Amino acid sequence: MVISCPMAIFPIIELARKQLPHQLVFSIAMEFNTTSRWLLHLKATIWRWLMWIGMLFHHRVQPSSRSPSFTVKAPTRLSGQRGYICLVFYVPARYHNSSDESRFPVIINFHGGGFTLGTGTDDARWARCVVEKTEAVFVSVEYRLAPKYPFSVAGNDGTDALIYLAAHAKELRLDPKKIILGGFSAGANLALTVPFIFHDLKNGSEKRFLRPNDLDGASRNDLSQTNSPLSVPQACQASSQSTPLIECRATSLETLQEIPPLAICAIIAFYPPTDFRIPRETKRKTNPRPELNVPVALTNLFDDSYLSSEYAATSLDLGDPYLSPAAASDDLLRDAYPQLIMLYTCEHDMLNAEGVAFGERLKNPNIGKTVKGGIIENVPHAFDKMPNPMKYPEVAERVYDEVCAELLAAGLGRDANQTEGTHTKPIKTEGEIATKIINVEPTVAPIQTFYGGDSSSSGDGVECWVTSESEHNDYYLGYEFQTNYKCSDGTRF
Repeated sequence: MVISCPMAIFPIIELARKQLPHQLVFSIAMEFNTTSRWLLHLKATIWRWLMWIGMLFHHRVQPSSRSPSFTVKAPTRLSGQRGYICLVFYVPARYHNSSDESRFPVIINFHGGGFTLGTGTDDARWARCVVEKTEAVFVSVEYRLAPKYPFSVAGNDGTDALIYLAAHAKELRLDPKKIILGGFSAGANLALTVPFIFHDLKNGSEKRFLRPNDLDGASRNDLSQTNSPLSVPQACQASSQSTPLIECRATSLETLQEIPPLAICAIIAFYPPTDFRIPRETKRKTNPRPELNVPVALTNLFDDSYLSSEYAATSLDLGDPYLSPAAASDDLLRDAYPQLIMLYTCEHDMLNAEGVAFGERLKNPNIGKTVKGGIIENVPHAFDKMPNPMKYPEVAERVYDEVCAELLAAGLGRDANQTEGTHTKPIKTEGEIATKIINVEPTVAPIQTFYGGDSSSSGDGVECWVTSESEHNDYYLGYEFQTNYKCSDGTRF
């Protein structure tokens, strides 16, 4: 079985190697019998602790990560395993002082971690970029983790979050017609699969259905029951808590089990796993830097935790589109996805080849999506989550900036540098942005932008173009949608 590389896995490994004796780490965290469920829980706990340490270092780098504005506690309704999820909000400066009629675009983010590790604050640096440069609201979903909650709980929780935020858009000042789904690694997989679940739910496929919103009398708004004259955002600002926790009263839509009106306008996927049908060993061979692959013993933890049929509620099909978006039909991809897809992969990542193939397929005329992004050169999986307290990867900031510029160009944000009544400066085109990223400081990893058109820059001023020749197909391992790139200096990728 296969599963995505966990978010921030490289920080975990490096910290473990530096801070703990080598034999101790691998004896306590890797050599357990993975057939025992309690041992899976123990191993997951150990790695969550190590990841917590790694993220402490990660968040210390300047500019520092942003603290959450408030957290909303939401009941789950799609999964048979009932419970709650926390929605961690990061809001722009003008959010609290805006009128009750104000509506902000919202990015619903899913953290990485192999569906087994991670928290809603892991992507706080990305959240800071979004709220400061687009003035959109950023909501990070703390979906429930394996091994306690195997497939498909995470996807159900993500869809619950989408529906919940749309149902409570008015009180949370969100624009349900401007929703963007995004994520990293396993979270990027959720950003790509949640639209399928929502599409099937909305169209009555009977693969999923909403349950009554009556979990322990939840879904009440504690603030509203105090007869506070303040709106939810204002009450959060007035709260003495550093990160207020809110429970919202069920809306009439929820009570009637109806789907609220909403529109997913874009998907942002950073280094996602897209095809779980491909054996892990096959994926590993696609990485030109195999030493940067995650150790087998560690990835087995995530496979056994999330995909093990022993703990899953139903038999597991690795070709289920809710797990492998690459397995979805053209019709489902065309109908469930928004027009704009931003997809980034990492050159030194076992997930790179399948991500490239998926992006090319989405561009195919049968599906016809606008796919932007590309391969980020010379970086491994989770390159933007390194725990170096001295320097944050500059290429990560530039990739984040490019995505924010694309959101503004698509009308899914508001330029924070502009005042009311002024016109926003024209946004640079994708090619101009990519050229800037590539040409600034050549020692920093560039981006190969190949999704936006038929040609791109290779990073050193060499022009590259798509070729129909079938050379180097072994790199893509026989994917149906293969594309090769030939450069003027004779090189290919």
